[in-house]
Amino acid sequence: MFFTGAALAQSPAPGSNTPVVTSTDADPSDIRPELKEALPQGRLIGKGRLTVWGFQVYDARLWVPAGFGAGSYTSQPLALELAYLRAFDAVGVADRSLKEMARSVAISDAQAAQWKAEML
Repeated sequence: MFFTGAALAQSPAPGSNTPVVTSTDADPSDIRPELKEALPQGRLIGKGRLTVWGFQVYDARLWVPAGFGAGSYTSQPLALELAYLRAFDAVGVADRSLKEMARSVAISDAQAAQWKAEML
């Protein structure tokens, strides 16, 4: 599933040692086939691990197209890859993802249903 448009990211809490971007040195062969299809010249610009109260939740990687410019990120395709490190229920993850997306932008019921179907 791939989304385009605006995204909202939160910075780490003040005093946190969690980096926003930890590395950009991905092996090009490391890109998943569906990402390569959507972003043929895709490159990794950031990755990190979400840890909540000591529990490792997921690893995230942000892929962008060649020529990506941060100043115009809302007009470019992006791919956020999440690898969950815990045994979560797929429906629960999809429902929570939609709830979090709806916190930043209005999502129609039809769009939510389409995205949920693609997530599952």
